[in-house]
Amino acid sequence: MSNKFTEYNLPTDAYAAFDATSLKQLIIDRLTEKGVFTDQIYEGSNMSSIIDVIAYSYHVLLFYLNRTANESMFSQSEIYENMNRIVKLINYKPLGYQTSVLPFSMTAEKTLSKGVYTIPRYSFIEANGVPFSFSTDVSFTKSNQIDELISSVGEGNILHQGKYTEYPTLPATGEPFESFTISLADIKIDHGTINVYVRDSRTGAYSQYTEVTSLYFSDANDSVYEKRYNENGRYELTFGNNINGNQLNVGDEVHVLYLKSSGNVGEVGPGALAGRPMTLYTSVNFNRIRNDIKPVNITYMSFEDAGKLNFSNTTTSTTPAEPEEISTIRKYAPEFFKAQNRLVTSDDYEMYISRNHSNILNDVKVVSNAQYIDGHLRYLDEVLGLNTPTLESRALYNQVKYADANNFNNVHVYAVPKIVKNTSANVQANFLAPGSKVAIRNNLQTVKMITDEPVFQDPVYMAVGLGITQPKESVSTDIVGKTKLIVERTATAKKNADELKSQAFSIISEAFSHSSSRLGQVIDISAITSDILSLEGVQSVYMTRTDAPTLKITGVSMLIWNPVYPISDIEIVNQNIILPYFKYPYIFDSAGLLELIEVTQALS
Repeated sequence: MSNKFTEYNLPTDAYAAFDATSLKQLIIDRLTEKGVFTDQIYEGSNMSSIIDVIAYSYHVLLFYLNRTANESMFSQSEIYENMNRIVKLINYKPLGYQTSVLPFSMTAEKTLSKGVYTIPRYSFIEANGVPFSFSTDVSFTKSNQIDELISSVGEGNILHQGKYTEYPTLPATGEPFESFTISLADIKIDHGTINVYVRDSRTGAYSQYTEVTSLYFSDANDSVYEKRYNENGRYELTFGNNINGNQLNVGDEVHVLYLKSSGNVGEVGPGALAGRPMTLYTSVNFNRIRNDIKPVNITYMSFEDAGKLNFSNTTTSTTPAEPEEISTIRKYAPEFFKAQNRLVTSDDYEMYISRNHSNILNDVKVVSNAQYIDGHLRYLDEVLGLNTPTLESRALYNQVKYADANNFNNVHVYAVPKIVKNTSANVQANFLAPGSKVAIRNNLQTVKMITDEPVFQDPVYMAVGLGITQPKESVSTDIVGKTKLIVERTATAKKNADELKSQAFSIISEAFSHSSSRLGQVIDISAITSDILSLEGVQSVYMTRTDAPTLKITGVSMLIWNPVYPISDIEIVNQNIILPYFKYPYIFDSAGLLELIEVTQALS
């Protein structure tokens, strides 16, 4: 058997000649070797022009073949449609759009009689034309004939931005694993609030179907469906085959209600719900559905009683999350495959929570009960010196609300919300709303191990400011307003002082911004110092004190402390440190920090 490379006298690296120039040279060399044509080496000749066309054509062809090969690989794909199809092989379901959510509180007026009431699902409140809806039925009890705060409603629920809309009825053909596609152009459908109801053609009765991660984990009679956000940005709904999930019958009617979001224009600020009435969702079709699925012991609120409820919000709504991008899919798909639809390790929990609640959370950390005891609980005991650490206000609140009697199987979830909330001008109380905690916990129930008990814990927020001490001076928060950062310009610097001051401030602020900060992050003092020194026109950086101008310490030095317990947990940091998993940094008094940065001119 002849060797083709030897037979055609090709160089061993000829296979790498993808570009037109290399291909052209290969053709010329071959023709020269044979001695048949003699004018191919002359630019502008007829033969040279023909070779150019051939080389270019093959160049384009090889390029597309190469791109096609790359797009079939998980690690190389750069087109969303291709990546979506690839991860379908491991049953990974990309996330679609996630709408804004809004924590709220509700008060029942004294004119509302005592008793048990149920707010029907899909009821909505319009805040300046922006609708926020209930995704489920919400029951509550009014105990007194006074204006009464119904805390259970606000603590157990969140409002989703948007208004529920009915999709045209989908007739079933009765095939196994029957699938439907929800085709809506330029409409932002909230990924997590799609509801499916089926009217049985034999009985005429409606029933609600439940979404599952995989039909293959379902029994034959389970009224379930799979949902997938496909490569075209449309939702596919797939039903069972009477082995894995209930199979639809010929003539069954599938009714889909989805939440139509207003997008980014649907974000509202504090107080947006004040004085806004609630509207009960109603339609001829859904009234029939509701009558069939309503539990016998539930009586829905009347329009008149609904007008006796007052709603309020003290925080802004969250920022919506766009559908998963290729980079996010590439990050999470291997973790999903490793978890196999089960939450076992801390990484499994963190991946699942952060991925499915990206419109609510800025960061999440999950630890075992042993890690909680050795870390956070020990901190409360030994560092803060609390006699009864479990009675610390935030720890006690979460323990009462979310823990059970057996603490040994607790999985502790530290969640930082996207919403930034301060108890004062400088002290953060950026805790996840109770309704959001309940929503996340409910979402975990179907995939967590049966013995695990998710328990929410609130982060310990650590204030960060400039800080150095004089010799023999005790460390305290008093030094924050007395410490200055001096940025010294070169004698020939072109940037003015105000511009350098602003840039230095931005470097420090960005290092501890809400979007950049993470639980248990590295406080990178070296990077902050280096970034300031790298600014054009900067010669040196040092710290000093307003009450001790002769004191001079090279580089950047920060004061980090717990603003709730400022005496017990406070330290000066002038080198890199790693925060414990339960601590989250933020800039203390950003406006004051700017005033403590000074730019000076070096002597020539």
